[in-house]
Amino acid sequence: MPLSSSVVEKPLQVMLIDQFFSGSPDELRQAYELARSLLEHDDYGLDNITERLVAGGPGPLRLLTFADADHFRRHWLGADRNDETYGWADESVGRIMRAAYLDAVNTASGRDVPIPIETFWVFSPLASFEMKVSEGRNQITVFALIPGKKVEFGTPPPGISIRHYGRDNS
Repeated sequence: MPLSSSVVEKPLQVMLIDQFFSGSPDELRQAYELARSLLEHDDYGLDNITERLVAGGPGPLRLLTFADADHFRRHWLGADRNDETYGWADESVGRIMRAAYLDAVNTASGRDVPIPIETFWVFSPLASFEMKVSEGRNQITVFALIPGKKVEFGTPPPGISIRHYGRDNS
């Protein structure tokens, strides 16, 4: 897949997850213990986990809203089958996300000193949703590969600057 056919984004919800999976070694151990306890139980759907975090999650995850949880359920997990923008979304997205984040959490916490996890959304011409987990020396990077044929890109949250370099401004 050519690199130029993808767009990388980091919406506010992903930045909150990144903040949760960062910090001192003790903060990381606590975050990974909580994440593992939620992700290892198949009886908790990711939509239920999201709702629980909205209702009183730790640290930055408290800033997630019920609208975020509803959007995740309807669009990402495929509850709204009439939405063409998220035509790729179905119950497999939850299984894929659970497996990828559990891998990332186990890898990041398995070091002598735990390392942070950072997530990026990559919109691409893929036909289905995928995730990649990259293990680096200083962090674990999670890439959510999102089919992007009909995705409209929003503006970044306040205080976040995204610079673009392309043919017209390099």
